[in-house]
Amino acid sequence: AGGCGAGLKAFFGAELRRGIDGILDAAGFEEKLDGADLVMTGEGRFDPQSAGGKAVSGIAARASSAGVPVAVICGSADPRARVPGVTYIFAVVNGDITKEMSISDPEKYLYLAARRAIEEIRKK
Repeated sequence: AGGCGAGLKAFFGAELRRGIDGILDAAGFEEKLDGADLVMTGEGRFDPQSAGGKAVSGIAARASSAGVPVAVICGSADPRARVPGVTYIFAVVNGDITKEMSISDPEKYLYLAARRAIEEIRKK
């Protein structure tokens, strides 16, 4: 990233690419999408920067190209945030759960957010 990547490109002819692309390629993500009904991914904070290179944007781009909807479960969400390919956004911190509550028992509140996500997606 940054200067290191630029130096490797300038002096050694390295190819620059987003880190998420290397990870998805190594994991065989496209093959795993075959027959998938949904991709669920996570994000600490889903915000306007999420579209600009965070992992969720790379996952959503590939999943949407395959026609697979994407659900994001995140700690918190900025209502202005938009990432092409993201169909659902479920934040742990919402009207009922405060940031302080989520920090006090993250496993519990992440579980509740995931359960809420599954229940809401099944209704559609």
